[in-house]
Amino acid sequence: GKCGAPWTNSSWKPESCSDFRWLHDILSILGKFGAVFASIPFPIFAALYCVLFGLVGSVGLSFLQFTNMNSMRNLFITGLSLFLGISIPQFFDEYWVLPRRGLVHTNAGW
Repeated sequence: GKCGAPWTNSSWKPESCSDFRWLHDILSILGKFGAVFASIPFPIFAALYCVLFGLVGSVGLSFLQFTNMNSMRNLFITGLSLFLGISIPQFFDEYWVLPRRGLVHTNAGW
């Protein structure tokens, strides 16, 4: 890179590479955070996932208090998003089975 080639005709000087040493220090810590997350046992991770999923859902629903639910447009958007969010995963759980190869139940594959 530019730091290892001081003989190039560039305005970037090798001395200025030490200015970004803090960035290297910060990026080297990221791997350590990954190791800490990887060492968390699965039941604790699953419990945290359930709690945080519920928290995100409740915060999302709490934003509905700021909407005008007397408006038919807002009721339609909220109802349709809740309906599709619940029914589409259920539909694919029932009808998209791998041995049947899709919705039409043919033996054709990609």
